[in-house]
Amino acid sequence: MRVSLLAILALAAVTAGCPSVEDPDDINPNEVITAVNLTFTPTAGAAVTASWSDPEGDGDPVIDSFTLANGTAYALTVEFLNELADPVEDITEEIQDEQDEHQILIYGSGVSGPAAGANANARVEHEYGDVDSNNLPIGLESTITGISAGTGDFKLMLRHMPPGSDGTPVKSATIAEDFATGGSAGIGGSVDIDITFPLQVQ
Repeated sequence: MRVSLLAILALAAVTAGCPSVEDPDDINPNEVITAVNLTFTPTAGAAVTASWSDPEGDGDPVIDSFTLANGTAYALTVEFLNELADPVEDITEEIQDEQDEHQILIYGSGVSGPAAGANANARVEHEYGDVDSNNLPIGLESTITGISAGTGDFKLMLRHMPPGSDGTPVKSATIAEDFATGGSAGIGGSVDIDITFPLQVQ
């Protein structure tokens, strides 16, 4: 059967426009995030909130500082939004749905914890408060405890860790600890967002 040159070219154009099913970056793109909202709720008293916001996605965010009390434990919840979507898209729900492929890392000069390691200058201590279906940390819920008065950086990274093209899981039980010792080079996946908040404990 003869096939026209036009038909061949049309088929080639359709094939070129389709992402390869073997390319995990096409199947699992990084999230678009323009706002991150933190809520620190103590066992008694008013909640403390802080936001990172880049609603135009132009790399010029507005960043809140926040102050926590020394000796107080706070239940931290994290919310991610894409404000470029109409209506605004709640990325938190997507992370919850894909919890086996995401993990939040909390670190910085003011933090001690799994992703920060032991830190003699830490102002707060971080502990994970939620796990995925494989009993591995997620980080949408955590406990943050003020341990020393002073200032420091409170950094938050959302890591995207979809399975490899062969289906091998990338997320593991030691992601946070491996990050603490080797940084991003020591773990798999890619960065959805990596931001810094100014922290004070008093």
